[in-house]
Amino acid sequence: MTWVKAYGILTVIAGMFDFFNLVIILHHFGEKGSEYEEMTLLGLCMVFWSCNLYWAGTVFLTYYKFPEYMGKFLQETFFGVGVLIDKRLKKLSENARIN
Repeated sequence: MTWVKAYGILTVIAGMFDFFNLVIILHHFGEKGSEYEEMTLLGLCMVFWSCNLYWAGTVFLTYYKFPEYMGKFLQETFFGVGVLIDKRLKKLSENARIN
């Protein structure tokens, strides 16, 4: 579970760096004399974005592919704090209904 979280966090960080890279490329886009460099960097940036979107889509779709208990495990892995808070709030609301 720790390795999956680390991989997910690194993917998010890589996506943020790819976004900043895209902003820098588009800021300098159209400068005379560097057309080939800009198009090459823009093409590479689009490849990296496509890989990130493909990976995120694969992870999202595996949630529906696995049995329910494995889907919950994946959900807790990627959204650990939010899921734990949600569980505790549900328990508190159930206890409040009982009392």
